[in-house]
Amino acid sequence: MRVPVEPDVPRSSTQTRRKKRRRLDTPLHGTVVDRAAPPLETPAELVDALRGWRLTEARRRGLPAFCILSNRDLLAIARARPQDEEALLMVRGMGPKRVGDYGQAILDIVRGSID
Repeated sequence: MRVPVEPDVPRSSTQTRRKKRRRLDTPLHGTVVDRAAPPLETPAELVDALRGWRLTEARRRGLPAFCILSNRDLLAIARARPQDEEALLMVRGMGPKRVGDYGQAILDIVRGSID
């Protein structure tokens, strides 16, 4: 079955070309940066441990690693260093489903890196 095609209707310039406007306080990749705050320290050992866990979990589930957690989410977890599920829920990219699926493993890794 064919879908009827509308005749060519001239469009305004905003419909044909839409330019993304970049806010002045955001870098090119879209992360909002607080210029007054000092840069956050990210513990490399914790990030490596989280990446290793993510790779193992992805292979076990037969998924690409980014489907488990993105690099950005891993960095957010490493910076926040949550100690319980409530704190983990406050981290960017972590919702109830992910916390339910992976929360305990993530918290074990975070707690192990602090000891």
